[in-house]
Amino acid sequence: MQLQLQTFSSLVSVGAAAVQGSARQLIDLTVGSTLRAVLEASASVGLWMQWLILQVLQMTRAATSAGADLDSWVADFGLVRLPPVAATGTVTLSRFTALSTALVPVGTELRTGDASQSFTVVADPSNSAWSAPQNGYTMGETLATLTVPVVATVAGSASNVQAGAISMLQL
Repeated sequence: MQLQLQTFSSLVSVGAAAVQGSARQLIDLTVGSTLRAVLEASASVGLWMQWLILQVLQMTRAATSAGADLDSWVADFGLVRLPPVAATGTVTLSRFTALSTALVPVGTELRTGDASQSFTVVADPSNSAWSAPQNGYTMGETLATLTVPVVATVAGSASNVQAGAISMLQL
């Protein structure tokens, strides 16, 4: 958003127009008149307040910026923002009855309950349920739950979810 900064002359002109607009007769606003001096003093205070606001915005702009605007702000300090990283974690899959062996292949898509965020099952050879020949995780006949590693399909903090938010499986 571009700030609309005022000059001393524009502040005096706007003040003079407001005074003259509310008066029933012509007001003397020539240079050296008392009312003009009051308007100029007010304009000076207005410029000072504008400068203070700019100082505050320069110091706190990172808290209120996003995207390219935030990138330009951190660049003022010789810094570069790190690129977004996809969220990672584990998801515990469960089933009501354990009657047969089940396979959860790598690439299986999981979603939050409102389907706004999606995650993909990834390979983890250190997981005890990992099966390299089947390229997935096997859930034995007697197991009711299986924990698998996932990675968000969209990088950045928007893909961070609370525990229990992932509830839909897309095979």
